[in-house]
Amino acid sequence: MEVFNRVLALFVVMVVGAIAGKIGLVSEHFRRDLSHFLAKIALPMFLLNNMLSGHGVDRLVQGLPMLLIALGVYVLSILLAGLIGKLLKVSPEKLPAYKFSMIFSNMGFLGLPVLDAVFGSEGVFYGALFVLVADTMMWTYGVYLFKGSSGEGFHPKEIITPNLVAILSGIVLLVLGVKLPVFLSLPVGLIGGMTPALSMVVLGLMLSEMQAEDIYQGPLTILSGLYRLLLLPLLIYAILKLLGFSDYLLLVPVIISGMPVAAMGAVQAANYGKDFKTMVGLIVSSTLLSLLMIPLLLKILL
Repeated sequence: MEVFNRVLALFVVMVVGAIAGKIGLVSEHFRRDLSHFLAKIALPMFLLNNMLSGHGVDRLVQGLPMLLIALGVYVLSILLAGLIGKLLKVSPEKLPAYKFSMIFSNMGFLGLPVLDAVFGSEGVFYGALFVLVADTMMWTYGVYLFKGSSGEGFHPKEIITPNLVAILSGIVLLVLGVKLPVFLSLPVGLIGGMTPALSMVVLGLMLSEMQAEDIYQGPLTILSGLYRLLLLPLLIYAILKLLGFSDYLLLVPVIISGMPVAAMGAVQAANYGKDFKTMVGLIVSSTLLSLLMIPLLLKILL
């Protein structure tokens, strides 16, 4: 019950953010600035702090299979998205958005805070290893989905995100056995500790900016959300269980896979001139559905 109360508390914070945005207490510019602070400072520090919180080289070695599991999850997701995409009766302009929604989940703003609520720093540690693969896939295959015939090429430097730098820094410090001095570790912990609450506030502010027509674009929007939030994670759970995985190596990939559509999809769709509104609709509708589906998924798993 304590786990569900902690997850429910996250969603209450999201509602507070949505109300603050809806009544005009804060501006859209504030939301954008807060999003940048969260993505470029707070979230990387959250990852670094949890990488270093009582974890040694032995724990790092135990967690390395997560990299292969994450890669397997994305290969499976890409294959399924390709097969399902052929069956969907949507225009070529909308198809990249639907494929993206079936492959990439919102790990940073929602997945990691949920892992923190459920498992504490240990869950975030394993989640960070998953993020290493996820960020690489997001900025390679994710870009490829939207790039289409625009002629714009992929820039390798796009993979070097603040999250990636934080995780790799944490791995190097663990391997070398280096501990941050207190005057650095305390600020990292304090700023990183704001991430769960700030993430939910930002998501709430994003929801407050949406109109009803942006959220619901037909039954396919709901079906896509159910696939993202329940069907895919349960399929991944069954496969990993059959392969003999347990504990964090089983539950962390499943919970991450059960998060709503990654918000970065809207940015990439806009950058490459694809159907931005469809992407936003899939992101927002899946985020709203997650209010019900994440507790249900956790009820099934835990």
